[in-house]
Amino acid sequence: MFFFLSSPRDNRNGRAALFDGIEEGGIRASSLYSSAHEIDEHDNEQAMGGLQDRVILLKRLSGDIHEEVDSHNRMLDHMGNDMDSSRGVLSGTMDKFKMVFETKSSRRMFTLIASFVVIFLIIYYLTRFVLSSHDFISSLRRRNHLISIFPHDPSITNPFLFDPLNLAWTPLPLSPCDPSLYGLSNFSVLHMGPHLYLIGGSLFDTRSFPINRPLSTSNAFRFTLIHFTWQPISPMISPRGSFACASTPQGKQGGIIVAGGGSRHTIFAAAGTRMTSVERYDVEMDKWEPLQPLPRFRAGCVGFMNGQKGKENEFWVVGGYGASRTISGVFPVDEYYRDGVVMEFNNGNNGNNGVWREVGDMWGHGQRVRSGKIVVAHDHDHHNHNQLFMLHKADIFRYDMPSNRWVYESRVPRKAPDSSPFGFVVVDRELYVLAHHCVDLTETRRSKQHKRAGTMYIQIYNPKKKTWRSLVTKSPFNYPIDISSAVLSSICL
Repeated sequence: MFFFLSSPRDNRNGRAALFDGIEEGGIRASSLYSSAHEIDEHDNEQAMGGLQDRVILLKRLSGDIHEEVDSHNRMLDHMGNDMDSSRGVLSGTMDKFKMVFETKSSRRMFTLIASFVVIFLIIYYLTRFVLSSHDFISSLRRRNHLISIFPHDPSITNPFLFDPLNLAWTPLPLSPCDPSLYGLSNFSVLHMGPHLYLIGGSLFDTRSFPINRPLSTSNAFRFTLIHFTWQPISPMISPRGSFACASTPQGKQGGIIVAGGGSRHTIFAAAGTRMTSVERYDVEMDKWEPLQPLPRFRAGCVGFMNGQKGKENEFWVVGGYGASRTISGVFPVDEYYRDGVVMEFNNGNNGNNGVWREVGDMWGHGQRVRSGKIVVAHDHDHHNHNQLFMLHKADIFRYDMPSNRWVYESRVPRKAPDSSPFGFVVVDRELYVLAHHCVDLTETRRSKQHKRAGTMYIQIYNPKKKTWRSLVTKSPFNYPIDISSAVLSSICL
């Protein structure tokens, strides 16, 4: 085996080369370490800068909180001072009251003053409604013509009296209420002297079955315009609604005669019973007595007296419906009468021997029967000059007795708001066509309270002058009402 040994000189050269490589690597490592250290210091400086900004912001917030706390403390100090001053004033007032009650004369004076205040408040609140009613009535001395409006069941909704001359309204108190009866409609309101008579009608009875079937009622009430109070009177022999009604001159205090009717309710366009019963009410005796019934079933009719006082008087029953038919075997339609019937009251027999006679066809050949609302224009000076008028949609017809025909009279100039149907009533021999409109007025405030404003539009027709005029007044009904189904009546005081 042969070994080759290097010379010492070669060993020294290799060692130098080795250490030179180590020193160069160390130099390169130290340069990399210094660059990383500079990067870390830069990041730290940025973080310190952000931290310093946050500290400054926190300092500002602390200063603002301190100022707010100081202001609240000052406010509480002021409130404490105000409370102390109020406490002092109240304590002084109580001391004065104690001084007043310590002496007997002062106590009497205080009691007297307090009594006067209480009595004044009681009189004010108790007579507020009465005084307004008396003021309303006292303002009618020059022209005693009013309109009574019963928009709904008078035991639930207040009726109103309206003075067309002064455009004044006054409410009437609610009629007596029966908890088991509700929804009264198709009743009659009749004026006699200082009284209003509310008679009959159709309603619903919670004790009946089925509960949604309308029934007629025989209840009757009298309202005194002087005392503004309701009182019940004797009920009719037969319950009825949608009937003919008129005041009769028989008896010392007069009377009321009713004819026909049924149980038709305003909620239902058809159906309901019909009847022929006729009765007369004696105001003095407070008693109903039966009369000869109608020749045929008749409901939805109108009645009026025709004749002169002291002579023969006639009770007319005009219009209305009797039998009914169906369209396509489903929809019920009423058959309206084209004629009328008349009962003669001879002077002195009180109508007990009255006999009905039929009046022929009131419409010409080929004319379509109108089924509008019929009103009677009474002539208080000449009772035999009463006139009949019918409002069918917007057309007014007049009944001509000599020819026994309905003839065209006039047309309502303006349509009702929202094309709603009209109400029809006679006041002082003039025809009043009423329309009611109610508008929602919603406030834009945060409360968003809903308010309604009602307006009554009245168009007045004078049959003698053949002229129209109109009135617009604010209505006390701040809710929608169907003026065509409301019970309207004229009052002549």
